[in-house]
Amino acid sequence: VNNPEALLRQNQLEEFTQAYSKANIANGQNKVQGVVYVIPIVFHVLHTWGPENISDEQIYDAVRILNRDFRKQNADTIDVVPSFPGIVADCEIEFRLAQIDPNGNCTNGIVRYYDPRTVWDRSAANNNGWDNYTHTWDPTNYLNVYIVKSIDGTAAAYTYKPGTWPTGSSRDAIVCLHDYLGSIGSSSPNNSRTLTHEVGHWFNLSHTWGNNNSAGVACGDDNVFDTPETKGSNLVCNLSLSDCTPPIIENVQNYMDYSYCNNMYTEGQKT
Repeated sequence: VNNPEALLRQNQLEEFTQAYSKANIANGQNKVQGVVYVIPIVFHVLHTWGPENISDEQIYDAVRILNRDFRKQNADTIDVVPSFPGIVADCEIEFRLAQIDPNGNCTNGIVRYYDPRTVWDRSAANNNGWDNYTHTWDPTNYLNVYIVKSIDGTAAAYTYKPGTWPTGSSRDAIVCLHDYLGSIGSSSPNNSRTLTHEVGHWFNLSHTWGNNNSAGVACGDDNVFDTPETKGSNLVCNLSLSDCTPPIIENVQNYMDYSYCNNMYTEGQKT
């Protein structure tokens, strides 16, 4: 309503995605096999010399977890409930720290800035200059991740889905609290899959219950053919949840849920 151009872009993308998915199903496959997409990723560490100035090792650990989860190399897939093991996807997407910066110079994909905006105000970022944010690398060539000390509100991280902004906008990025990145340093294993979830949004996945942030409120759908309708779970893990279309078990363990037992993407989400 407030941005009809963004709505048009998102609707066009959704129409394309649904047509692509249906074509793959009609051809007897729901995935592209043997093609591994490599995404260059750059971490912008915004800090004022506090704990948010995390170590390179913590960032390496975050990339390791991201690749593990997207390539179905996580050992806890053995815990997927019987309704879903056959559709747990190796998304065939890998993330590598950028080696060349936008000016053609060598880089390790980690850039540090002394910047008071590490206390991240989402409304200020949206209204006062994020479009001209000098730290952003061309988002058509890199996945930009901002590591910050705090985010206003209750979010541990956030991003915008494709089509929200015009191609090349500096707002095409992920913002993440330093203590929700990786499993070591200032973070912990319990917080380590936040980036896996946010990258799902960056790739145009909704929450499993739909395109809102309210888990556990109302049954909804994410327009992915193999994720059952669900209300979603908010920091709980009821593996027998079947509220929306009994007796169908809901995919509580999906990375796009808010449960604490996430361990899978589906083949439909991969497509």
